[in-house]
Amino acid sequence: MEGDMKTPQLVASVKVELKLFTGKENFTFWQKRMKYVLKQQGLSVVLASKEKKSETIINAEWENLDELAKRFIEHHLTDDMLCNSMEDIVKQTWEKIEEMFALKSLSNKLFLKDELHSLKIEKDANMMKHLNSFNRCIADLQRLDEVYKSEDKAVMLLTSVPQSYKHLCTTLMFGKRTLKYEEVMEEILTHHRMVQCSEECSQSEGLVARIGGKGRSSKRGGQVKQ
Repeated sequence: MEGDMKTPQLVASVKVELKLFTGKENFTFWQKRMKYVLKQQGLSVVLASKEKKSETIINAEWENLDELAKRFIEHHLTDDMLCNSMEDIVKQTWEKIEEMFALKSLSNKLFLKDELHSLKIEKDANMMKHLNSFNRCIADLQRLDEVYKSEDKAVMLLTSVPQSYKHLCTTLMFGKRTLKYEEVMEEILTHHRMVQCSEECSQSEGLVARIGGKGRSSKRGGQVKQ
């Protein structure tokens, strides 16, 4: 019981760092963090329409919360962003920003899908960075009501890795009726780490061999003829 009582206090103490939104950042992640902070401060209620407000909240209190939330959001927008999203109430400001960056339009979907299917990783590139980019594209598309099954994501991810992963891809698909995205992602990361470790070991062995060779050459060169 005591543990349950402490949980809300722990959650309330969590701090989320919010940077200025310039329009170049990932809107989905920024919006999610902003919603969390507004809820943490008791301001998220005004993102809904005034008609849906609780009967326990009087109009004067609602207007005060609305003003506080509006100022907080505007404080985290650059001047250019602010000029394009100045409205009378916070709900209108919020919807204006959504309209600019999360509008469920065909052009947005086409752009994100093209970005997703164009994602290819080179042999020596950062695998974690590639996976982060892949997951970001999926998250943005899901926000636009695109649905991706676990197997669909797994197949797309497998087609984005280098040719050197072909054997791994074959192994993952062998004898299976379906693929799970989380499992495929973990296997790819594990394989990537093993390849990196193997390359580092080979480089170390090569360095030791070269140093050993130089040492033997020095000894032979230093021998005095009788």
